[in-house]
Parts: sequence; structure tokens; C-alpha cells
Amino acid sequence: MADALLEKRNKLLRFFPVPRYLALGAVSCFIDYDMFRFIELVPRGSNMIIRKYGNVALPSAVTDDADEISPDIKKIVEKTIADKKIRSTTIVLPERLVYVFFITIPIVEQNFIHDALAFKLEEHIPIPPGDVMFEFNIMKRDERAKTMTIAVRAVPQKQVEKYIDFFTSLGVLVAGCETEGQSALLSALPLTDNLCRLVIKIGARGTLIFIAQGRSILFSSSISFGGGDILGLDKESLPILNSIKDEAKKIIEYWNSRPDADNTSQAESILLFGRVAEYSGVKEYFEAALSYPAEIANVWQNAFSLEKNIPTIEAKDATDMAPVIGLSLLQ
Repeated sequence: MADALLEKRNKLLRFFPVPRYLALGAVSCFIDYDMFRFIELVPRGSNMIIRKYGNVALPSAVTDDADEISPDIKKIVEKTIADKKIRSTTIVLPERLVYVFFITIPIVEQNFIHDALAFKLEEHIPIPPGDVMFEFNIMKRDERAKTMTIAVRAVPQKQVEKYIDFFTSLGVLVAGCETEGQSALLSALPLTDNLCRLVIKIGARGTLIFIAQGRSILFSSSISFGGGDILGLDKESLPILNSIKDEAKKIIEYWNSRPDADNTSQAESILLFGRVAEYSGVKEYFEAALSYPAEIANVWQNAFSLEKNIPTIEAKDATDMAPVIGLSLLQ
């Protein structure tokens, strides 16, 4: 399983080539809105085992600014890295930093696609192409029209460098990085999956809503409220869930009714991440409110069978750790 995942190693990781023996020992880390999350998964036979993990609370008052990692956060992360003896890492980049779009271009040979997309970047994001790191997945080739539809994910280079410099300043080798949404999908979807879904990842203080076909993100949105105060499906939680549902409804209705919808698949189901999804009735709420079947992501899908292994991390904590679990599988 680990070898198959390495074959799907993401292009963003290739920006930072390091010796293989160091990459294999890397701990996946994520500075989330209110938590520093980390995990190290290592192979044992055909499965993976958890070597170390943690969820360390961060001061919520200083985690909103995507452009700055505060001294208070640095102090907490530095202590955790020292205590857990983290020597190398792969970094999860917050989804709020990421631009996601899809584009249709004339068919070109594989080795010319990157350059062809670079000329188109400024039409979709307000950053010069030279200041962006991006990757792409070919979603569809139309031989009759001689076009190809491509999903693109782009991250400002200065933001990638900020996170690399932060961990490097703590004496940690950076073996690679990946975005939050993409990493979460790596934890829960099989390599062969190609279904189109609406994905809702409810965090404590932020929510990601995106359209994904298999492991490729085609469209995404971040909203600045989450389910941190939700303890179940009750009258206190309904206003928050209703707001998330309203945003999700806009996205799936837009996606499935676009004029160019023929170029990509339509979303047919819902995939839920986050501890809120584990509460009784929440999955059913989204199914009824959005009129699509829903499932709660199994974040151990590509690590081991829950029938044969009982993870040491509780389910409600594990689902919040989906991004670091998914990224750790790429080691």
C-alpha cells in the first residue's frame, strides 16, 4: 500500500527533494486554526502504524492571520517539536492560502502543459505567475474539440516559503508540503476512486467546502466559522449547521448547473470530515438538507483496516487530523 501511494506522490512534494531516508522519517505537521497537529505513520507489513501523534492547543486569539505565525504560536510549536524529537517534517498548508480552479486549453503534449497553464494563471489569480507554485491534474480530454480540461491548484510562493522558513528556524528539515484539502482526501479515498463529491470539512473555527473528483479538487471555498461550539445536533447547533448547509448548497448547485458542466463530472454525494460529523444526526441532517447521500470519511482508509486494528486516537480526534494522516501516508 505504501509503495502504491508513493507512485501518486504529489508534485508539491517534489519542490523540496531530500534524501529518501529523511523523508521516510518525517512527521506530518499542521498549524491549524486552534491546534498544532502532527502524526508519524510508519509501514509495518502491508499496513501502517502510528509512531507518534499529537493535538496541541494554540492561542485562538492569534491564529487568524494567514500571513503571520505569531511568537506565541512559535513558542508552543518549538516546545512540542523538542519534546517529541521531531527532526524532519512534511507540512500541511492551510486551504485558505490556496487558489483552486479548472481551465480548458487546446490539447498539448504532457511536457508543455505546465508552460501553457503558466500563461493563463493571471486570468484566475491576482498573483504574477513567477510568484506562484502550482500543480495540475488532467480531468478530461475531448479529442473531437481538441481541448483538455485541467484542474489547477496554486499557492503563493511566499506563503510556502514562510512555512518552510518557520520550521527550518526550529531546526526541522522540511521534506515537502501539501495543501489541507488535498491531504484530507489522501487519507480517506482509495487510489482508484474517481467519483465526484461535495466535500465538507468542518473545523473548530473554519469550514472548507469543495468539489472533488476522486483525489483532485476542482473548486473550493473557505468560510470563517466552524463547529467548535457544537456538541451535538440540537437547537443551539442548528444555526451554525444551517449556515454551513447554505454555503454548501450554493456550491453544489453552482457546480452541477454551470454552462460548461459537460467538461467535468457532476457531484453525486457528500463526504464529511471533522468531529462535528461524528455526532449523531449530523450526517442525516446534511443528507436531508442537501438531498444527496452522505458519508463520514474514514481517515484510516489507506493506512489500515479498522476491523483488524484499533487506533490509539479516538475517532473524533482522528477525523480532525485527516490532513496530517493523509500527508503522512506519502512518506
